[in-house]
Amino acid sequence: MQMHGISISNENFDWVLKYEHSQKLMDDHFDVVWWRRPRKPYIPNDVNKNDAECIRKENISFYNSIPLILGTNAWWINPCESIKYANSKIYQLKQAPQFNLKIPPTLISNSPEMIKTFIKVHETVIYKSFCPHNWYENDILKFSYTRKVSLDHLPGDEMLQMTPGIFQKQINKQYELRVTCFGDYLVAVKIRSQENPKSLTDWRIAATHELKLEPYVLSSALAANIRNFMRHLGIVFGCFDFIATPDDEIYFLEVNEQGQFLWIEDILPEVRMLDIFVQFLLNKSSSFQWNPTPNPMQLCHYEDQVAQLAKAQMLQHVYLNGIKKTKALA
Repeated sequence: MQMHGISISNENFDWVLKYEHSQKLMDDHFDVVWWRRPRKPYIPNDVNKNDAECIRKENISFYNSIPLILGTNAWWINPCESIKYANSKIYQLKQAPQFNLKIPPTLISNSPEMIKTFIKVHETVIYKSFCPHNWYENDILKFSYTRKVSLDHLPGDEMLQMTPGIFQKQINKQYELRVTCFGDYLVAVKIRSQENPKSLTDWRIAATHELKLEPYVLSSALAANIRNFMRHLGIVFGCFDFIATPDDEIYFLEVNEQGQFLWIEDILPEVRMLDIFVQFLLNKSSSFQWNPTPNPMQLCHYEDQVAQLAKAQMLQHVYLNGIKKTKALA
């Protein structure tokens, strides 16, 4: 468990973090902050149920203050004030057409009547959730993915009303694009998702080694639209997903402001994602451009070291997502 102590007076501000050892944190201690998917405070299940809500609120209030006082002069990936906009799928879809990024016809609703009408009009429709989800079923860990949906697939009206969902007209795919933005430097790969039955609807279902990728050169117009959209969102890093139709139309799906990217180098070692990102961190600029070097950092050089470190850390890892320790270490 982490413990914090913040001392504030008219003259001083001190912050001590205690975990494995005490560490004093200062406002100017950091020059770069990679604010990647921080977990909110975990409240143990065995606390008194009458106290749980109070404990949760107090911890969340403290947690929300951290980015306001941490690294105030640092360069952030991404700025916290922009994250709430960049992480909103609704906001993304509303704003994207203003930057000449075409989107599929979309309904976001918990109205059974509107959902059924949308499916009748567009016939081939997909459903996706706002957030990733996982759960256990018959002792097997399962994940939520984009799925085709028809009137026959819908649950009862009462269940549909429980939560809004994202419904979109299914766009015929020739291939898909993943564009990783390191400031102004864009790395695009073509995902040949339609060549694998597992990845027809959602390429994330296929294992990494099953995906077929190739480097892709963006048109200057699309690259400019992406950069302008990034600036509008106020972010310096993001992973864009697009569909390319058989008629070579490009449809914007979403941008993940803290998406995964090293998996691309796993499949295409010549695409130096790790070296690009390290240079990006050191450059600390949204106008970053990668400069290839004779001896770039390569992901394969660090895999064994990272695996050993991860195994050691597993012993004290807090499993908040339901993954059992025995399975994780198997």
